[in-house]
Formats: sequence, C-alpha cells, structure tokens
Amino acid sequence: MSNRLKHPSPSRRIDSPVDLFLLPTGFTLPELLLGLGLATAVIALAGTALIDLLNRSKPLTVENEQQIELNRALVFMADDVKEALSVSATVPPRAGYTGVFQLLKKDPANLDVVVDYYIASKTASRVWQGPRIVYRRQTNADGSVEMYALVDAIASTLPTCANPGGLGVGTQGLKVFIQNSAYVKICLAGQLPEGQTLSLDTQAFTRGGS
Repeated sequence: MSNRLKHPSPSRRIDSPVDLFLLPTGFTLPELLLGLGLATAVIALAGTALIDLLNRSKPLTVENEQQIELNRALVFMADDVKEALSVSATVPPRAGYTGVFQLLKKDPANLDVVVDYYIASKTASRVWQGPRIVYRRQTNADGSVEMYALVDAIASTLPTCANPGGLGVGTQGLKVFIQNSAYVKICLAGQLPEGQTLSLDTQAFTRGGS
C-alpha cells in the first residue's frame, strides 16, 4: 500500500448575488453632502461656544490684572513709608493735581528727600488709563525733581476701607489715615470694566529714623 501525500483541494470560490451585495461600494454624493453639513454645524457650534467662553473670561482677566497693579502700587507706597522719617498731610499745591500725603526721607548721604503723592484726573495729554492717576513726586537735596505716574485706572469714587482712626485725608481714588506722623493706612480704589470698582488697602509704619 503506497503512502501518497494528499494535497488540500483549492478552496471553492462562491460568487453569489449576496456576496456581491456585501462588497464595499463607497459613499454616495447625498451622503457626502449630509456628512459635510453635519461637520460644518458641529464646528460652528464649537466656535460659538469658544468665543462666548473667551468673552466671559475677558472681564475676569482685566479684573485680575487691575488687582495685581493695585497691589503693586500699595506695596511700593508701603515700602516708601517704611523708609521715611515721618509722614504728614501737608503737600505743596500743584495745578491740576490733588495732594494726598508727604514723606520725609534721607538719601544715602543723609540729606533730606521729600516725597509727595498726588492724584489727578486723566486728560487728553495724559496717556494713562483713567479716570484718575496716582503720581509720585520726589524732590532731592540738590533741588532736582522726579515725578511719574505710579498707577493708573484709579476710580473716581472714594475707596471703601475701615477707618482705623487718626487723620483721614484724600480724595476720589486714594485716601490715607495718618496717626502720630508715623502710621499710615493707604486705601486705593481701582476702576474695573462695566463701571465696577475694587478697593484695596494696606498699612505701614515709618522706620527710617530707627
């Protein structure tokens, strides 16, 4: 009896109407147009939602930026007070400016330096944001003067901060309370979008003479 290697018979191919029906035939033009329309609608809705989200977050971003600027100005003024020998409400008058408080300091050569803080309304010639601006003016021992805007976008309303006692001086946007020529509470009101305001305050003691 001979052993013959049996080969598998080739698979039988069946071509039937059912097989032909199941073959992929691609998309028709109406289906492509329908899919394109749905995709366009989804993209439009997503874009509208993104724009709305950005518009909603913009006022919050502006408010955060303004709060940061106010805090920086308060920290700067508090450091100025800490370096001073004394503080008073006697500020030389200047046309177009309202004096708020004055600091007496010493320079590295132990000569007198006078620092005056003013507030002024924004005008066409002032490039800063309004409605009001806080200015710092320093008069050095040699008579030279340095004056610049410290912080802008200050509100035209009085800051809302608790009165710790002492002499309260100031005007719209900036107010201070002075005690014994050594303690100062500084209050700032910032202008926010849509007519809102933000009031912040800090306090400091003069230490320049210690």
